[in-house]
Amino acid sequence: MNNLNKKSPKLTLIIACLIFFSISLYAQVSEPKRQDYTISDISIEGETVYSAETIITYSGLKKGEIVTIPGGVKISNAIKKLWDSNLFNNIDVYILKIEDNNIFLQIRLDDLPELKEVKVTGVKKGKISGIIDENKLTQGVKVTENLITTTKNYLENKYKKEGFLKAKAVITTSKVLDSVKKSRVNMTINIDRGDKIKVNKIKFST
Repeated sequence: MNNLNKKSPKLTLIIACLIFFSISLYAQVSEPKRQDYTISDISIEGETVYSAETIITYSGLKKGEIVTIPGGVKISNAIKKLWDSNLFNNIDVYILKIEDNNIFLQIRLDDLPELKEVKVTGVKKGKISGIIDENKLTQGVKVTENLITTTKNYLENKYKKEGFLKAKAVITTSKVLDSVKKSRVNMTINIDRGDKIKVNKIKFST
C-alpha cells in the first residue's frame, strides 16, 4: 500500500501547533492590548490660521488627561468636536511617541476653505444672482461637501420641476493662490438644462 499520501501523527501535531501559533500571533497583532496613557503633549500640524491653543480647546483634549489606546472614546470625541465646529477638514489624531505611560499626540487638520468668487455658466446672466442668493453662496461662507451637494441637488431639482428632466449641475472648486493667509476657493457651477420635455399625449387604459 502506498503511504506517501498519509500524514503521520507527529506531522499532524506539528501542523496543528503551527496553525495555533499563527492564529495566536494574528490575534495579538490585530487586537493590541488596551492601555491608559497620560497626555504629555499635543502638537498641531496642517494648513490653518488658528492657534494651537484654539484648536486644542475645540478638541476638548488636555495635557495631563488620561486616554485609552486603542479604542478610547476621548480621541474619537475630540475628532467629532473638531468636525462639528465646521471650521476644519481632513482631521486626524496621530501618536507621535510613547514614553512609559506618557503619550505625545499630534492633531493634523486643514481649515475649511472660504468662498471667494462664484462663476455660473449655462444660464442667462439675469438668473445668476438668484442662484447665488438661493443657495447662500456669499463670499466668506465655508465650502463644505454638504454645501456643494446641497447646491447641486437644489439646481437639478429646480430645473426638473420646470420640465428639464435631464438637467445636470457640475460644481468644481479651485484653490485661490494669493497673499491672504486664509484658505479660499473659487467655485464654478456649470448648468446643463438639456431639452425641455413636454407631455404630448396622455393615454388612460383600464
